[in-house]
Amino acid sequence: MATSNDRTTIQAEIEGCGQGSELQEEPMPCPVDEAARIIGQKWMLQIVHHLLDCEPRRFCELQEALGGVNPSTLSSRLKMLEEEGLVRRIQVSAIPPHVEYSLTEMGCELRDVIEAIIDWSNRWLCGPESRRARASATVSSIAVPAEDCNQS
Repeated sequence: MATSNDRTTIQAEIEGCGQGSELQEEPMPCPVDEAARIIGQKWMLQIVHHLLDCEPRRFCELQEALGGVNPSTLSSRLKMLEEEGLVRRIQVSAIPPHVEYSLTEMGCELRDVIEAIIDWSNRWLCGPESRRARASATVSSIAVPAEDCNQS
């Protein structure tokens, strides 16, 4: 964090350049917003989920596992995951040549996140009692204080 002396020095430098405006520090990005920017896009979590077994997968294997994702969508999502450092793309010089995808260390660290989402989804969305649980939660949420959400 800049001290007032640093700000004065920087302000003087700016004014010396004819930029007379006040120096603004950039706010820290919200961690949830930053993560959602990447994994919140359609197909992203599903792609990572299908790569979690640590076995490299070919494009067509991923497409089949995802059940009908458009090839151009899958291609663009894999490229974005690669650019963000979550997926590794390997060009295999076999006959026929092909490309395989696997998770990087950073991508593998999403395992706990995906397992938590699976647990939550099984409890609230996919389980046999999920409709009853959601209906019950809706009714009880009116009377339950917010601090009770942190209880296990």
